[in-house]
Amino acid sequence: MSDARTRFEELRPVIDGGSRDELLTHIGDQPGGIDGVLGLVFELTPESFRAEKARKGEGTFQYEITTPEGPKFYHVSVDHGTCEVGQGQLDSPKVTIGIDVDDFLKLTTGKLAGPQAFMTGKMKVSGNTFFAIKWRDWFSTL
Repeated sequence: MSDARTRFEELRPVIDGGSRDELLTHIGDQPGGIDGVLGLVFELTPESFRAEKARKGEGTFQYEITTPEGPKFYHVSVDHGTCEVGQGQLDSPKVTIGIDVDDFLKLTTGKLAGPQAFMTGKMKVSGNTFFAIKWRDWFSTL
């Protein structure tokens, strides 16, 4: 198991079972704080990529993650079976997903389902919403 995977697995109990305040406190105490934890998630994202399902697809998912420190921006680009992640805002992503950091972390572990997050207003989607749905096919939970 990679160091990044081990660190994420140590966070999982708080992500899956802690309150929002407990989670924010816990991730604030991690190396690099919120930025370190988000960096860890996006570092692990290519491991959850199902290349065989995305061989004919392409596009970029832009994330705007709301944190107590202000918004954090990351993106995941898929291009015919390849996946790359990065930090920052893109000019024209295919879809933009806005979500609070605690809900984002629960989404990554499967504790919060994407459709549920969207329907309850915990996740905002702009751009090509049909493309956003592909995430479920192209990526597994961490």
